[in-house]
Order: sequence, then C-alpha cells, then structure tokens
Amino acid sequence: MKISFLIHNRYAIGGVIKSTVNLANALAHHHQVEVVSMLRDRERAQFPLDPRVTTVDLVDLRETSPHFDGHDPRLHMPVRIFPVKDGMRTKDNSRLAELRLAEYLSATSADVVISCHPGIAVCLGRLGGNFLKIAQIHQASYSLGASQRQALLEAARNLDALVSVSSEDSANLRNMFGESGVLVTAIPNGVPPLPGRLCDHDSNTVIAAGRLDEDKRYDRLIRAFAAVAGEFPDWRLRIYGRGAERATLDTLIGELGLHDQILLMGASGHMDMEWPKGAIAVSASASECLPMNIIEAMSGGLPVISTDCDYGPREIITHGSDGLLIPVDDTEALSSALRALMKDPVRRALMGATARLSAARYVPQKAAHRYEALFETLAIGRELPATASWTVSRQGDVALTTDHPSQFSDLQLVCVNTAATPQVEISFPFIPATQGSEENSCTAVIPRDGHSLPEGNWDLYVASPDTQLRRRLSTGHYDNRNLMKITGSCETDPALHALVPVVHPDETLALRSWVRHTHAEAEHIRLDEDSFTVQGRLWGTECTESSEAQLVGREHEEIGFSLPVTRLPEGGFRFTVPVRIPAHRRAVEHDRWDLYLVPDQGATPVRIARLLGDYTDKKRVHNYPPIILRKTKRGPVRVRPFFTVGNELSMNVVNLGSAKSTADPCGSVGYLSAVVRRPSKAFRDFFQRMVQRRWPLPVGSRDISSV
Repeated sequence: MKISFLIHNRYAIGGVIKSTVNLANALAHHHQVEVVSMLRDRERAQFPLDPRVTTVDLVDLRETSPHFDGHDPRLHMPVRIFPVKDGMRTKDNSRLAELRLAEYLSATSADVVISCHPGIAVCLGRLGGNFLKIAQIHQASYSLGASQRQALLEAARNLDALVSVSSEDSANLRNMFGESGVLVTAIPNGVPPLPGRLCDHDSNTVIAAGRLDEDKRYDRLIRAFAAVAGEFPDWRLRIYGRGAERATLDTLIGELGLHDQILLMGASGHMDMEWPKGAIAVSASASECLPMNIIEAMSGGLPVISTDCDYGPREIITHGSDGLLIPVDDTEALSSALRALMKDPVRRALMGATARLSAARYVPQKAAHRYEALFETLAIGRELPATASWTVSRQGDVALTTDHPSQFSDLQLVCVNTAATPQVEISFPFIPATQGSEENSCTAVIPRDGHSLPEGNWDLYVASPDTQLRRRLSTGHYDNRNLMKITGSCETDPALHALVPVVHPDETLALRSWVRHTHAEAEHIRLDEDSFTVQGRLWGTECTESSEAQLVGREHEEIGFSLPVTRLPEGGFRFTVPVRIPAHRRAVEHDRWDLYLVPDQGATPVRIARLLGDYTDKKRVHNYPPIILRKTKRGPVRVRPFFTVGNELSMNVVNLGSAKSTADPCGSVGYLSAVVRRPSKAFRDFFQRMVQRRWPLPVGSRDISSV
C-alpha cells in the first residue's frame, strides 16, 4: 500500500512535523511511504526520515536552488482553495501551492493520502481523488478558526475520516462535523522512546520546550520559577524553542535578575538529547491537544508538571502518579508543584519511573497499527452504496432503493438531525428485493403516518450495523410528482405530516419533515392595487363565525390588528389585508408583520405557512411584487407579502424614503426621494416631473412582469 502524507514544511521544527516523521517511519516497515512538503525553505530537515521514505517538495523557496520559486507571481496571488484565514499558516499559503498540490494529487499513485493540517485537509477534500482521504487534526477543535471550520465542514463530505490525536476531543469533532457523514476517530501521536540512558534526577534542571508564543505561557513559568529560585539557588530552568515572545521573555528574566538561573536555549532539533539532562519537565500552556513534548519527557523518565488544559495532558498524565496537573494560569500552583518536586529526589525518581511506563503507550508502532486498521475499515466503507433512487407514494411515504453489496448482511437507512441537541438519529431497515426483482437491491420506506420522523431537517446515510460504518447518500433517479397532489391531512394525528426530499447542490440527499397538530396552509395569494388576499386551508381544527386573521408586528406587537375571515368549504378560509392599515400603523422605517389564523374566539393562534409541495424553499421561489402607496402620513410606502426561511407567511412594510430601501430595485420611489433631497426644491420638483413622465411607476398592478 502506498501512503502519502501532506505537510506544510517538513524542514521546520514542531510537534506536527515530528509526529508525521515518527508515523511515516513506522509505516515504512510494511508500506511504501511518501512525505509531501508544501514548501521548502532550507537545505536540511531537522527530523530524519527512514531511508525507505520518499519525499516531494512542491514549492522551493531556497534562493540557491535551481528550482527556486520565489519569482513565480503565483506565489503572491490570493488563495482560492485554502481557507482565507488558516491560522499561523495563512501567510504560507499561496495560489502556487494550491496549483502544485492539485497537480500532485491528480498524478499520485497513492492508495491513502493523509493531510496533517486543517487547511491542507480542505484542499484534499475539494480537489478529490480516487484514494482514501484522511485529515489529521492536531490542535484542539475549539481552537479552529471560523474560516477553517466552515471550509473544513464543506470539504469534509469528500473526506473518508477525520483523526484527532485526543480521544476526548474527537467527541467535539464528531459534534462539529457529524453532519458531513465523515468518520471521526482518535489515534494518538506516536513518540519513540528516548535513546540512551534515562535522566538524572539529581541534575537540578527544569526543562520546558515549545514555540515561544503567548499561548505557551512561558511568562507564567518564569514567574513561578522565580518564586522558588531563592530557595533552590543551584537549580536552573532551561526553555527550548524560538518565537515572537523571545525578546519579551528575555526582558522579564532581566527584570527578575535571573539570567544565570533561567536560560533561553533556542530551538533544538535534538530534544531527545536534551531531556535526559533534566530532572523535571514543565508545560504551562493554555492550550494543548496531545503534547508530544510531555510524552518525550516521560519516555526519558522525567516527571512532568503540566497545566490541565484542553484534553491532551490529562489523557497522558495521571495526577500524583507520573506527574502533576495544575490549573491554567495559576502561577502560585505552578510554584507549589515545582517546590514539591525540587525538594524531593525520591519522589521525582518514583514518578519518573512510572512516567516511562506510561509513555510506552505511545510508541509509533502502536499508532501505525491503528492507522492500518483504519485503512482497512475505510476500504470496506467504500463498498457501501453511495447513491439511492427514491420515490414518493400517493400517500406521501418516501421509499429509497439502493444496491445491496453481498459483503454486508444488513443495511439501514439512518436519518440524522444534527440541529437537535443532542444529535438525534432514527433508523429504518433496508429490505432486500424479493426474487424476480432487480438483483442485489434493497429498499427502505419512511412512512408519512405514524410519527415516523419528527419535524426537522434530516441527513440520510446508509449504514452497516455490523461494521459501524456509514456513508452519506447522494441522489439517483427520483420521482416526486405525487408531492404536487398530496394534501396535509393524515389518517392519524397529527393533522399535517409532510415529508419532502431535498437534493443539496453537492447532490447529497436530505429530508425535510413537517409535523403540525394544527396548521393553516396558505394556498393562494392574490395582489390588488391596495390589498392582498390570502386563501388557504385549515387542518386539525375548524373555522367558525368568530374566526379572524391576526397581523402581529414583529418588532412592536402593540401595533398589531385583526381582520375578519370568510369560511370556505372543506376547511378553507379567506381574508383580505388592506395594506393602508399596516402602512399607517408601522412603528419603524422597516416593519415586519407575521400572519396568524385564530380559528375561534380565545383559541390559540395558528401560524399561516406554506409547507406542502415538492420543494422546500418557498422564500426563494415565491417573490411577490410590492404594492406601493404613494401617499401616507410618512410618505411613500412599499408593502410586500413574503415567506420566511421557515416558509411562514409574513409582510414587509418599508418607508421608501429610508436609506434601507434604496438598495431595493422595487423601491424606485424611495431612491428618487433620497436623490432629489440634496438639490434645491425647484430642481427637485422639475426632476421628479421629468422622471415620472419618462418612467411611470406601476401602481397596484397584478402582472408581476410589469414591475
């Protein structure tokens, strides 16, 4: 099997680079492995790869290289595939890197491609390929930027798996990206044990390592060590790493007068040689997912003092046994922990021995075995059917038919409502076709009656209960003609239960379910010169002589009013809204009104909506023209009925003299009014006469095309 890793810069120093090298080296014992670096900016890599691992560099920034790309204009062009804001890597991403990556993925013979950064995972999902696509998430999920999260959510539908390095954080990732259908799991980083002898617990040295940035909280560590430095004058604190905070930390050390006891050692590509020099390891970070430095130190026999941040440290450290956990940003607690271990060499030795045993859980070979098992699972998952044909019966039931591969004994249709908290899943069995039917097919039916699917938006998956695998379904051939004929009534309560399949732009299939015990369906809306009429049907109750329509101001309920309702046969109703009433009652420049039907005096109002039909987005489809009133107490007014995103009937009342209306092409009077205020009154009058003579505004027209 050929496995390819995509990494930003394998020539730099960092935990992601080191973990990638460790895993690549472990997999190289049984597989063909390749590491692809998005850019190269120096001659030698800090972490050595196994000789069997091949390498590819996509963008070369070495000025002495014959392949130098620094003069390529695409290096400075904005990205189109990477997230616009990609954390610390934003400045490294370029159009050139995207194009080179696209070329590589289109030509690679890899069976598995693993991205090591969220931004690269987005490219992997968007660029695609006929190989297994796995995205590693090395950082805490909550620390993903908004741009990264949104782009990754869109791309995740085309990924096979998201792998967190923390089992606790994988649950958060599952909540974030579960609706995409991607498999989310956790595999910790692999860290080889330190070579050579273990640390000397009488070395009187405290060691910390990592980027010198604010998130690592080295200033707290320095102040905590300063608090005990007088008690232990022969102890030293060594901090390894480079970063933007070095000058600030150096100044702080000088202010404390501890240049001889606190040493900024710079970056080291050989921390395996440095950890054994210490007696205690410390991490004061505010955020860590699964810190490799902690595991490395523990494998060398060092007890570790760490902040209990995020999830990683407490997955690695057992407090009081192989290390100590303290609250984030608690300098006093950090000082106390340092003091407790610095004064007790016996305790350090016992904790260090336990720490070495704990670190053995993270040897790279174990991580490699778990990845190999993941590859096998995902390969089986690729055999699940990807598309389903569907029909809607005359009763409104939705039937989905798909292939039934022989390697799966049973299949289920899983409907997932990701908007619910917690996430809700409802399953329906796929029944294999009977003899004489289409070979190797199976069908699942979602019945309209019987409360089968509560109200909400449901994503559809085919799942194998035996393997715990699932795959998001895309649409095949469909027949939904019956949705155009179905009424809202059901044989059982509730009065209305509508199931409407939805095909997303990426061809994935979903289902919109509406469940109403009482419902007022807006079937027809007719516009006149100074009013509009709503005609519909009521289910779950009946109209009476006391029935009325209520129009409620969304921003100011006190301006609402009621209108009489005409009863029609078979539960029908009709009422007319004179638009001058809301035009005169409006409280702000732009009022919104919601429409309700009150079946009887004292009855609960029923929201008027349009839920039935073969499409769900009524707001986009039904764009009603405005009714324009030229003369009201507040000047020209535009009134327009519309459907909300929830398909409920509402009404806009807009003062055409407001700035808000000038962007609306239907608000021409408002635009002219705003423009002609600036010149003199004589010029305004002349300008309005000329414009109205040349472009007369249609008033009260029923013909939509004329507006």
